[in-house]
Amino acid sequence: MHPLLNKLAPSAFVLKNQHNIDINLADIIGRGQRSLVLFFYPKNDTFGCTKEACSFRDQFEELSRLDADVIGVSSDSVESHKLFAEQHKLPYTLLSDLDGKLREAYQVPKWFFGMPG
Repeated sequence: MHPLLNKLAPSAFVLKNQHNIDINLADIIGRGQRSLVLFFYPKNDTFGCTKEACSFRDQFEELSRLDADVIGVSSDSVESHKLFAEQHKLPYTLLSDLDGKLREAYQVPKWFFGMPG
C-alpha cells in the first residue's frame, strides 16, 4: 500500500502558474466542493508528456462537468509552461515546481522512464 493512501493531500505549497501568478495549492484543495486532478509530468514538449497534457485537454470539458479542476506540474519554467500551454491550447493551469518540492511531497519519482522530472 502506498504511504500516502488515505492521507490528506500535501497542500502547503505556493507555485507560479504559466501566467507568473502565485497559486496556493491549499486554497484549491481546501475548496472542498470540487475534485482536483493533479498530474505530474517530466518535461514540456516531449512526446509522452505532450500526449498526456493533450489528453487532459481533450477531457477538460467532461472533467469540468464533473466539478474537477485540472492542474499539471513539472519542473519547467513559467515561460516554458506559457509557451507549452499556448502551443497546445491547454485550458488548465500548469505549475512550475522548479525545486521539485511538490513532486517530493507527493512522492513522485525524479526520473520518469529516463527523463528528469
